[in-house]
Amino acid sequence: MESGRNQNWLDRLRDRWEAMETKRRRHQSIWYIVYFVVVVLTYTTMISYGVFVESGSDIRSTKVGSKVIIGGVQYEFIEKKVDKEKRTAVFTLANPEPSLNDLSKELVPTVEFFNAENVKVKMEVITGDKGYYTLYMSSLPEKWEAFRVSLQFAKEEKSGGQVIVASKKEQNVKVVKPSKQLVLLNSFEYQISKKKKLIQANNKEVRKNEQSIEVNNKNIQQYEDEKEFQTEEEVVQTNIAIEQVKAANITNEGNIQRIKSENQEIEKQISKIQERIEKETTE
Repeated sequence: MESGRNQNWLDRLRDRWEAMETKRRRHQSIWYIVYFVVVVLTYTTMISYGVFVESGSDIRSTKVGSKVIIGGVQYEFIEKKVDKEKRTAVFTLANPEPSLNDLSKELVPTVEFFNAENVKVKMEVITGDKGYYTLYMSSLPEKWEAFRVSLQFAKEEKSGGQVIVASKKEQNVKVVKPSKQLVLLNSFEYQISKKKKLIQANNKEVRKNEQSIEVNNKNIQQYEDEKEFQTEEEVVQTNIAIEQVKAANITNEGNIQRIKSENQEIEKQISKIQERIEKETTE
């Protein structure tokens, strides 16, 4: 009898121990999951903001051509120059799809340096046409590991979204402060280059539609040749197929006309921008 009670007591002790171990392992698994999520979110945030520690104190710089989102609008980072000797820097970003809304926006940058002392940097935003901004920085610290520039628009509390990062490994490039006129002309040239690329892309679409028409016409001719050796029912079905192909050609021809009209409009826009350039350089 005594032996049975002891056995029951041992069984209850074992069951309690196993329950505690199961609970401990469950909590441990939860902590592992939480740790993993935190690590993933941290690295994701660092990558999205353009700051990622590769090894030691190396910091990956924002590359020219990267996309920078400000106020929900995607801008293109098109220029980065750092003059370590004169302690100056120039960054330029532009809206690849400029609109009239850009005219009323005022870009406000802030800078943060890593491992630098006596930071008294001066920043000036030189605005071009419709969403084109050049940031000129002077009086950079003599020594710095890296710096990042946060961008937002005035009177828009939630306009920030990304930063531009520069590291000490940037190639040293001579920087000359751009004039207001130069930035304006550069913005015009940027708009023209984007519009010309759009025309090129449109021309490729025109060619694709023309090739589709050529293929369809060959198919139509083949269908017509087959009708000589078909029954009446087969001819009916073939005629239906021919009409479907002809309808596709009508769609392709409509696409071609639409794209060509769009290209004509873009050419007119380019001409107007060139007029502005000529006016700006002759006054």
